[in-house]
Amino acid sequence: MIAHPYASQSWKTYLELAKSKSSAKSAMTKVLCICAEGGWIDYEVDLLCKHGCTSVSLGERIIRTETVVNVLLAQWLEK
Repeated sequence: MIAHPYASQSWKTYLELAKSKSSAKSAMTKVLCICAEGGWIDYEVDLLCKHGCTSVSLGERIIRTETVVNVLLAQWLEK
């Protein structure tokens, strides 16, 4: 999973889809890719997606890295 502010799928949608699958634990991501506030470049996002990552957004605004880590891990581990 790639945290990227310009992704078309939201983190909330991603979690809802994973939860709706029969085995939500196995459907959940195993790796969280989080970048600094400068963000990912298109090449990096494309490369990670070609290797099986899903790009998700926490919204259009740029969020500090330490905040993103806390939000993603709290909601991810809640599953």
